[in-house]
Amino acid sequence: ATRLQSRHDDDCKQHLGKVLDREQETRVACDEWNRGAVASIFETAASKSMGAHRREHLSKRSLEQTAHVLGRHFSTQRQFNSGADSRLTHILRGCLHEAEAPGFRSPRALPVPRAFGEAD
Repeated sequence: ATRLQSRHDDDCKQHLGKVLDREQETRVACDEWNRGAVASIFETAASKSMGAHRREHLSKRSLEQTAHVLGRHFSTQRQFNSGADSRLTHILRGCLHEAEAPGFRSPRALPVPRAFGEAD
């Protein structure tokens, strides 16, 4: 019985050793993978994402400036009435307002846009 118990203990230790070795090999392989190709993929994705966010921000800034200049020009040429406001609101479709704003609000509800050089 002692011999059987000893053999059983040896089998368990051997199995546990294999499991621990496998875990270590897996950990090393994952670390190498994360430092290698995957790291460069994530860096590239982050840089492209940051660039896209920057371009989107600049596009919105440009549209803000354009809408403001258009409104100023329109108001000096004609009476800016609710019909003109409605048409401009429909054209812009609320794209200058924050995403949380429900529906299309009038562009006249927007503050005067900041210049491109100003901080956000």
